[in-house]
Amino acid sequence: MNIMDIPELSTVIWALVGFGMGMLGLLLFDLSVPAFNITRELKEKSPAIGIVMAGLLFSIGTIVYNSMIFSDSILAAVKYSAIGIVLNIVLYHLVNLLLPGWRLSRAIDEHNQGAAWFVFGLFLLIGQSIGGAIS
Repeated sequence: MNIMDIPELSTVIWALVGFGMGMLGLLLFDLSVPAFNITRELKEKSPAIGIVMAGLLFSIGTIVYNSMIFSDSILAAVKYSAIGIVLNIVLYHLVNLLLPGWRLSRAIDEHNQGAAWFVFGLFLLIGQSIGGAIS
């Protein structure tokens, strides 16, 4: 008997894999933006970082969700999730480079809520686009 044939165990395993991919996405994003420290910003009670992290989590969740429901194995879901998470980070940095004279990371570090809402929307766009591409 395959352990994945037991629905309760299968649910737990898929949920843990999805959560793990989400945490990996947060870690990779944190490492990719040295301009600000997410932990420090949260300790300072920065609303801007909360808005950005909400958008990032929604984006990663959309990517992981689509990877899981449109994959026939955990390995395939992890592969598509990883590709989507890396694309998420790359596209964030690409948009950041395309904004002349303005850096999103610096604006967020300065607690600029307007910039934070822009990044929130950007992450929604990216997550939905990648999720749609996966499906």
